[in-house]
Amino acid sequence: MHEGSNTGTIDNFGANQYWMAMVGPGRFKVTFHYGKAHEGLSFSGGKPFFFVGFRGTIPGTTLDKPVDFPGGTTWTGSAAKPTKLTVAITPPPGGLVRVAADYTFEATGSVSFSAVEGAAPSVVGVYAVNEEPDVHGIAKFLADGTIKTNTGETGTWELFDAASRVYTVTLGRSRWSLIYSPTHGFNDARTTLPIFTQKH
Repeated sequence: MHEGSNTGTIDNFGANQYWMAMVGPGRFKVTFHYGKAHEGLSFSGGKPFFFVGFRGTIPGTTLDKPVDFPGGTTWTGSAAKPTKLTVAITPPPGGLVRVAADYTFEATGSVSFSAVEGAAPSVVGVYAVNEEPDVHGIAKFLADGTIKTNTGETGTWELFDAASRVYTVTLGRSRWSLIYSPTHGFNDARTTLPIFTQKH
């Protein structure tokens, strides 16, 4: 994670998402906010779950009971010495239809962050193409910044801003500014609609 607002998208077809930072010595606070479900659906009473903790039993660390509020949760705690803190976001309980929601969180207090520059997650992988009228099927994002599809179309991807995980993606005659969410894929930066849904 980085200083200030960290953002992501979680969905009930994906896996847990994890963020990390160093906390201590002293107290810290992590505050989460989640938005309404998008893709035209509701969570049917569910919501994303946010967990904060230390791996194993770490002497000199404490976590207070989380406090829920409308649209979010706050976790507080302390560490006697610098200790790695793990933040986990778990998808809402879901059924047979994909449901996704955006979330933001911020860690404050005695927290230190790694440099963000160049620290964006890897987007290399296979994606379903959702919103391109001229291209259907599967797209493969390769490590050299190129894209190949099972229909013969080609394109490119390029990181625009690591902190916000914004990418410039071209495929065929289309060009997008997209926000990448690990395990979920790429959403349009303006409409939040899914453009490439991650397969593996």
